Amino acid sequence: MPYRKSMEIDPHSGEMYGSYTRILRRYYGHVTEKFFLVNSILMIVFAPMYPHLVPPFSGGAAVAAGIALLLFAGVTNPKKLFVTIANFFIAGAGFVVFEAAAIRNYDDFGVWFNPLFLVRQSIAFLFLISLYFGVMTFKKLHRR
Repeated sequence: MPYRKSMEIDPHSGEMYGSYTRILRRYYGHVTEKFFLVNSILMIVFAPMYPHLVPPFSGGAAVAAGIALLLFAGVTNPKKLFVTIANFFIAGAGFVVFEAAAIRNYDDFGVWFNPLFLVRQSIAFLFLISLYFGVMTFKKLHRR
């Protein structure tokens, strides 16, 4: 299908096409947004139950980090290089912080079914998936 300059809707398939469609075919930022959203919800929900969800900080800092993550997910845009780069740095930092906290928690208690360990490990896993899709977006959209 040829690309057109303006955004138009194909009357037969109902799909939008144009120059912006080429960008969206290689864009995984929407997936990263969704994982950031889930992570921020988990951080905000579990911060009151586990005040030291993120070890060096208190529960208030975990809520603030969750809100900041939510706001950052909202500004994700395929046309902004800075946001694409920041997506995978945030996801990488989140993975390292929560995975280190989960490992430390496992070392302290020695059981994997500790609820705090499971919450930290779940958040770390979601950040790892976000990291993958963030790197894929950067690789496909901004290769020169």
